[in-house]
Amino acid sequence: AGILANDAYPEMTQEVVEHGLIAHEHRMNTRTLNRQQTLSGTPITLSLGPSATTSVLNALDIQITDYRYANRMPDNAELEVPIPLWAKPVFRADQSVRNGSNVTEALEVTDAKIDAWFKARHAVPRWVYDWQDAFSGVAGGFGAATPITAWPSTIDVMIYKAGTFVRARGEVINVSAMYDTVNLKKNDFHVLFIEEKLLVIKRRWKSRLVRIPLAVNGAVGAARELDAQGKIVVTTP
Repeated sequence: AGILANDAYPEMTQEVVEHGLIAHEHRMNTRTLNRQQTLSGTPITLSLGPSATTSVLNALDIQITDYRYANRMPDNAELEVPIPLWAKPVFRADQSVRNGSNVTEALEVTDAKIDAWFKARHAVPRWVYDWQDAFSGVAGGFGAATPITAWPSTIDVMIYKAGTFVRARGEVINVSAMYDTVNLKKNDFHVLFIEEKLLVIKRRWKSRLVRIPLAVNGAVGAARELDAQGKIVVTTP
């Protein structure tokens, strides 16, 4: 920063530093999530529903059930599900065009209602920034320089038991207000320098990465005629 500029307007220097530290935390979050994704292995691709909402919830339900079976866990054992924050408006958009919905069902899809969908499947959603968005490197993703104009066509979610991953962080170097002869000649000084260590390991259990298609179409299963026993009436050709 400029020594004279900082003397005249120190608030600007402080604001830049604060924003830089915020960006640093988001970058550490991105690296953490990316390492978790890598440690989760090859994506399991599932398409188990006609629309975005059913596709995501059905994929989670079958994978959570299989995960519990593999580990002989209680049938109400909850699993962590990191998922991009932008999935919430995708669900709302999908529900708003859902066939047969009334106005309340279609247009009043609250965050609490969405969380309840996950809870019913013993999933604990972790709505996250910095993963599968522009900040994490997705071209044209949410938060990019150019406004987004279409919903994403796929989404990745992770599934694992709490405690599967461990993150260790620690400060290596933190230097502020550093003056040196080279910069003093230009009336500049070094405001802040930070170096931090980061470790993300998979300690135990397993993590699954699931890739799910998103179709914001509100589609539901086709209605079928049933007999008195609840069986589908087969139409005679």
